Amino acid sequence: MRERDNESERLIQQEELILDVTETMVEVLEEVGVTRKVLAERLGCTLGYVSQLLSGKNLTLRTISDVAFVLNLRPSFVLTREGAGEGAENVPVEAHTVCLPDSRPPTPCE
Repeated sequence: MRERDNESERLIQQEELILDVTETMVEVLEEVGVTRKVLAERLGCTLGYVSQLLSGKNLTLRTISDVAFVLNLRPSFVLTREGAGEGAENVPVEAHTVCLPDSRPPTPCE
């Protein structure tokens, strides 16, 4: 029974991560004023493919990096301890940091 619980928890954690990433990507697109159509043009792919990415399908670290690159942003990744609630020292203050595009090449957010 415990194995089934672990498997369920693992699958739930996967779906939560996919949701977090896709929601963050949509928020960032809105913040930088880039439409899905423009994102597709910059990526050199179809609007349908962008829709799939933003729904969590075909989402890989490489595609996340590609999206960040064409937006002149730098992706980041954070792991926290299981059960770390609000106010815990190892939980990031913000879910994501956005470096708005400018004329410089992509650099880490400061």
